[in-house]
Amino acid sequence: MIEDLIGEWEKLESPACAALYPVRISFLANGNYQGSAAVSGTFTLWDVGSYELIKDDELELSTATDAVKSYRFALADDVMSLTDEADCRFTYRRVV
Repeated sequence: MIEDLIGEWEKLESPACAALYPVRISFLANGNYQGSAAVSGTFTLWDVGSYELIKDDELELSTATDAVKSYRFALADDVMSLTDEADCRFTYRRVV
């Protein structure tokens, strides 16, 4: 299932609680990711780091603060839904 994450994703649904998450994120085959903020130089919680699939519905990412955080997630076709520890839900669509 980790192969299903590899690629570039663009944020679709972005409630106010998800403002710290990048507008684009690329998951690489080597277990690393790179996020992009809407405005260059703006803080994003997922800038660069590593990711790991913990369970079929749980993804762990290292963050810009060096903390490793777990997120519930689901994939449906080319849409990925994520929910953080504060129950903030946001979605990304695969673009590449």
